[in-house]
Amino acid sequence: NRYRFYDRTTTAEKVDSIDFRTWDLSTIFHEISVHFDASLQKPLELQQLKVDAYKGILNEQKGSELYRPSLFDLLAHSALDFYKTSENSITRPADKFELDNPEILCEGKQFVEQQISTKDNTSLHFKAIILYQQLLDFHFQDPTDEAYVEVDIERLKYIKENAVFANKDQQYLEVLQNTAESIKHNKSWALYQYEIAMLYREWGNSYQPNIKEEHRWQQKEAMAVCESVIDKFPNSRGAEKCKVLKSEILSKELQLTGERHIPINLPTRLLVKYRNLHSLQLSARKISQKEIKQLNGIYPEEKILAFI
Repeated sequence: NRYRFYDRTTTAEKVDSIDFRTWDLSTIFHEISVHFDASLQKPLELQQLKVDAYKGILNEQKGSELYRPSLFDLLAHSALDFYKTSENSITRPADKFELDNPEILCEGKQFVEQQISTKDNTSLHFKAIILYQQLLDFHFQDPTDEAYVEVDIERLKYIKENAVFANKDQQYLEVLQNTAESIKHNKSWALYQYEIAMLYREWGNSYQPNIKEEHRWQQKEAMAVCESVIDKFPNSRGAEKCKVLKSEILSKELQLTGERHIPINLPTRLLVKYRNLHSLQLSARKISQKEIKQLNGIYPEEKILAFI
């Protein structure tokens, strides 16, 4: 129903304090935020409550207690799902909070120690950052613990995606490398290495022959990182992720683009985009308009090929 609220004028007070259907978008977001804030008002007490005590009312995934060991973890991540919402239609102040300081993209210890403040009390970005600080500080006694590593990587990716300063990708890479180096003898190292491989793959996908040559060999570097992880910690979760990424990089792809209208008795070109293929054989078939209509109504692929 969000489209119903987009064009509503922001009011100083609620038109109806009970019926949320009469509120404007900013009021709705503010009210939701109030309740999430209230759920986290006593973090120290919540951190002492183990999530096991609430199994009777939770839908659990196997092994989830490693990443959400306390009630604080559970409620904090529930709030983060909202705070990380991308919503550009909320009325914001002129001095709105933005992730514009490069120092915020740093290793976990420096991040927790930063004093971050704002006058923008509507900022979901600010609430998310503060909550990431609290989560990392809570789990900081063991930087190799699954709960800490999961939150730290999630935090770094969130900042990279929403930061507005220059060279954030390169800085993100350096932070991942430095953090991985500090725990290189622990299996959690593999999870940071996997994120490095993912970044290399992202860069590699941006390569365009003769147009954008900068990241030509990044896919190869991503493969090398994956192989080093699988070799060093073969039974780790990071290795499992790297195996999937490696298979995706090696997967075969083919895309053919032809002209909609081809001139009679004249040569025409076909654009071929491919990956992990060494040869290609093409054959042409004569087809009538009637057969084209039949062909367009056929699926799946096996029946299409059989018809051709």
